[in-house]
Amino acid sequence: MREQTGAPLASVTALLAVQAVSSFIGTSVISALMDRFGRKNAMLVGLFALSLVLLLMSGATQLTQWALLIALYGVLQPVFFIGTNAMIADLVLPEQRTEAYAIARTVSNLSIALGPALAGTFIAQSQVFAYYATTAINLLLLIPVAWFLRETLVRAEKSDSAHSAAAHDDGGFRAILRDRPFVHFALVFGLLEVGVALVFNLLAVYVKENFSISEDQYGLLLAVNAGMVVFLQYAVTRVTRQYPPYLVLVAGALFYVAGLSGLALSLTMAHFVAAMVVLTLGELIVSPTGTALVANMAPPEKRARYMGVFALLYT
Repeated sequence: MREQTGAPLASVTALLAVQAVSSFIGTSVISALMDRFGRKNAMLVGLFALSLVLLLMSGATQLTQWALLIALYGVLQPVFFIGTNAMIADLVLPEQRTEAYAIARTVSNLSIALGPALAGTFIAQSQVFAYYATTAINLLLLIPVAWFLRETLVRAEKSDSAHSAAAHDDGGFRAILRDRPFVHFALVFGLLEVGVALVFNLLAVYVKENFSISEDQYGLLLAVNAGMVVFLQYAVTRVTRQYPPYLVLVAGALFYVAGLSGLALSLTMAHFVAAMVVLTLGELIVSPTGTALVANMAPPEKRARYMGVFALLYT
């Protein structure tokens, strides 16, 4: 956005607010639909529509164009992840969910470890390639999702009175807001995500414009983060699952503080790598624990909505 429009960074980051608002609205609607009609079809539609948005982004040179596209991106980008997290909660027993989410993060971060390291080199040569490559990956992903994934939503028999109550419950979101333990958790976890959002939304521009660290070098920085998740996530989770989840989250938050402070003081690539290592240790501790905690809080008939709210905390 910064390079294609030539707009000031303040204008570009303002559009992230547009993405946040659209994500809130879109996630509220889509997660409610997932709880009613199922996860799989929503994931398929989301992947296909996101691919079209990415293609349009490749030629967008005006802020007005980006305002529309970033709003659509905000609606569509979380769909697949909300569906995935809801499916895991559908399939896995509560006492095994922390490890299940750790395995899911390990697999997804294997791609994150490889993707930036390879794509950063191509971005430095051609930005258009990044859009086309991501679009191609999304479209290829449609094939295994359509053929091999099975719908996991269980439709329990409900009485007419239950249907009537649900009809006046705004898709169940009022009930979620009345869940005080979840609301308290969400407020605190949202504060934790503020620092993480700064890193993964703005660090690429920050290191390039202030320290001349190019896209391919920044890709390696992300590869350090993802590589640690691939090789260490499951082992760390095997240790942390033995302790109360809120105590684990506090410990992870302290690593976040140390890592963010390190990034603020960094001057060279080596400094940034060291700070990213510390930050990632916090991520290894916090992420699967938080996701499993939300899955265990959620009633079965509202899992996608709880996961949707959880996904919005980062946004």
